[in-house]
Amino acid sequence: MEESYILECKDLVKEYEHHHNKLQVIKPTSFGIKEGSVNLILGKSGSGKTTLLSMLQGIEKPTSGNVYYRNIDFYQCSEEKQAQIRGNQFGIIFQSFHLISELSVMDNVKVPLIINGRTFDEAAYEKLLEILRLQEVQTMYPSQLSGGQQQRVAIARAMIMKPDILFADEPTGNLDSENGKNIAQLFDKINREYGTTIVVVTHDRELIEDPDRVFFIKDGEIRC
Repeated sequence: MEESYILECKDLVKEYEHHHNKLQVIKPTSFGIKEGSVNLILGKSGSGKTTLLSMLQGIEKPTSGNVYYRNIDFYQCSEEKQAQIRGNQFGIIFQSFHLISELSVMDNVKVPLIINGRTFDEAAYEKLLEILRLQEVQTMYPSQLSGGQQQRVAIARAMIMKPDILFADEPTGNLDSENGKNIAQLFDKINREYGTTIVVVTHDRELIEDPDRVFFIKDGEIRC
């Protein structure tokens, strides 16, 4: 494997049982993602892009093949080690935000720190809120926020651990075009400010203006 790849997959395949037949959702694929890069996985609904992302971010085990994080064969690690990598090195953003309604913005952002037993760094927190323009809403609750604000809180929560890689699955799917554009610009800013590797699944080729790499997926086949 090349040293420059922070994340790499080799001969990755995902199959499901469908009416007693095997349905190959992700066909054999191999590629690498360079550290500090911005990457789009582009495809229509049902193309397999979310399944691919789930395997890359350590949530869904492939049927065969390997995923390497910093040359570590992720799915050959113990469950404890996998959880440690997911919790500390991977930040994950979902289309539907998944904020906890009973918690304030500040407490939602702190959740990963509590889960992973990490100390709260107030300076890092304040910087993150400044970048994401959330200072004035940090005592508010999700129900009091707009969709764009909720997604920015979800990004802050994913970034509070200072992950190596930020994964986002259709992060603008529930937003209007203006808020979607703002979120895309924030990914670029996070990449520049923190050097975070960005991997975004989307159906919108224009979401990020100048990505380092675009992976096109159609019927489970990936081309670069």
